Amino acid sequence: MIFLRLAAILFLSCFSLTVLAQNNCACKRTQAEASQQQQFIQTLLKSNQTACQAEGWQLVADSLVKTTDFAGAVKALEKAGQLFDALKCPESERKAFYRRWVALSDHQAAFDQSFSYQLKLLRIAEAEKNDAEAAGILLGMAQVFNRQKQSANGIRYARRAAVLIEQLPASAQKANLLNKLTARYFYYYQDHREAAYADTAQQYVEKALSVAEKLGDNNEQIIALTRMGAIAESRNALQQALGYINQALALCKPGQNDNQYTTLYGDKGNIYLQLKDYTAAKQYADSCLWYCKKIAFPPMIANAYSLLYEIAVQSGNYKEALAAMTAEKQITDSLQNADRNKVINELEKKYNQEKNEKTIQELALQKQVYILVLVVVLLLGAAVVLFLRQQSLKQQQKAAAAEQRLNRARMNPHFFFNTLAGLQTAALEEGGINVAGKIAKLSRIMRATLESTYREFNSIEEEIVFWKTICNSTYLRMCNTR
Repeated sequence: MIFLRLAAILFLSCFSLTVLAQNNCACKRTQAEASQQQQFIQTLLKSNQTACQAEGWQLVADSLVKTTDFAGAVKALEKAGQLFDALKCPESERKAFYRRWVALSDHQAAFDQSFSYQLKLLRIAEAEKNDAEAAGILLGMAQVFNRQKQSANGIRYARRAAVLIEQLPASAQKANLLNKLTARYFYYYQDHREAAYADTAQQYVEKALSVAEKLGDNNEQIIALTRMGAIAESRNALQQALGYINQALALCKPGQNDNQYTTLYGDKGNIYLQLKDYTAAKQYADSCLWYCKKIAFPPMIANAYSLLYEIAVQSGNYKEALAAMTAEKQITDSLQNADRNKVINELEKKYNQEKNEKTIQELALQKQVYILVLVVVLLLGAAVVLFLRQQSLKQQQKAAAAEQRLNRARMNPHFFFNTLAGLQTAALEEGGINVAGKIAKLSRIMRATLESTYREFNSIEEEIVFWKTICNSTYLRMCNTR
């Protein structure tokens, strides 16, 4: 009982500490304050709540990313991380913080760092059984491998994500995930030229467009139409591809869809290149490069320079071709750094090893629980058997005691007949005094017999005295017969 109370106290203490830690990690502020983020950053940074200071630094990082000051954003997030560490916040309370690191790492093409934070997010999503979030993270990890020219590894994560996405209800999030899944399968097709992957990409993008249209989600419709244009182009249906791209451009708004502009203008420039319209191709490639530099995303900038190089070569402008090739090579060399690839592969290996070890530990723990249950059942069984045996012995003892008392309560008729016959003879031969003495002995024997019926047990000494008294009676013939 004491052990159970101690266990309950320990559990409640741990639970209270966990809740307290989570509460300390959440910044307490009103909805009105939250809606005025830009003016509220300084108030957050000066707050006496450490969690609010951490949130303030994250908002600083967001504003710096928008102005492409990535170095400043890194410092801001590092300060937020130090505050979270000081609060000892659990992983589950740092999801937004980790997502910011992933986005910033992707902007800087620091894919090893991005992969590391995505692993943290994946562990949290799996622990919370959040399939939608886990699918998005898996697709992000697949994209990291694709950018490192490891599409075979990337498609493994895409397949895992596809299983989770198919189970989700129709929503903007599902449309977004289907669009991302399309990109992963299409990238693999571009890398390996296996037609089945292009067909799979087509199926997923059609589902994405259908969901987006039903929900009236312009952004996801733009992305889906862009993907459909790329698939059509890969099948050499160039006019059909231009039709999808123009539909997507009609939905775009400058400042809101800059990421989509980079892709759409790049795809359109590539189609005009294939149509040998170098003027139009160069125009759209330049637009693509302008938007890529605006969002400051190195992989996209490298792709824009690659397109400009192809246009310059085919149009015979070798000076521009050399400049574009040089710019593109500087970026791709940094993106495909061998050390980064090694770090990413090691991170993946550690994650898989950790997951396998966790599974083994869970199985071992499960086995121990089964053994413990079996031991408890056996002990309970033994306890039941011992209890029943003890009860049986008690019943037997009670029956024996009752029988003993009954036997003592009985006065053997032969004893009385023999005694009375002896008294009759003594009265005739010896006279009254001796007869009185024998009657007194008989009285003592009868009293001892009756008194013994009220006792649970008689000692051996008492039994010996009792039988000696009986046997010393000269008129008793019973002793000779026993």
